[in-house]
Amino acid sequence: LLMGSPGAGKTLLAQHFLAEGLRERQPCLHLSFFQMQECILQQADAFGLPFRDSQAESLLRIIAHEPGQCDPDACAEEIVRAVEARGVRRLVIDGIEPILQILDRDQRGLPYLMALTMYLRSRKVTTVITHTLPQLLGAPSVLPQSTSVQVASDLILLHFAELEGRLRRFVSVVKM
Repeated sequence: LLMGSPGAGKTLLAQHFLAEGLRERQPCLHLSFFQMQECILQQADAFGLPFRDSQAESLLRIIAHEPGQCDPDACAEEIVRAVEARGVRRLVIDGIEPILQILDRDQRGLPYLMALTMYLRSRKVTTVITHTLPQLLGAPSVLPQSTSVQVASDLILLHFAELEGRLRRFVSVVKM
């Protein structure tokens, strides 16, 4: 789980995780809830990540949902279909918050994420999930009681801090 402030680099770090898998010829899936496909591809191009070529070779599949247009159960079905049909080895779920908002209304968040992560682990799919924190500067003194925090086996916090008059980025491994 990559948690952090807006702009801290969660998506970019997750994309580098996928790019390494693509370089190793592993089938990858990028599921996004805040960026559309062309924006994802442009960002990858800007950083020299092989997303376009990998997409053309069917090594990478990008599923981009318009903000506010996600059905958690349909998303899980898309993931399972991709894992079963394409043998996905690496998965990025970029921006889990819309799914959690829907699931937490029905108190389904924890069972949903537990079932999904157990399924992915059983299929040996390495998964990175990004989660945005509202705090912009500094590391939070207390992590949110998010469902995603409860199911994550590893937790990396990306955050900003002002140091010597400059804004700096920090990476903290909170749980491993």
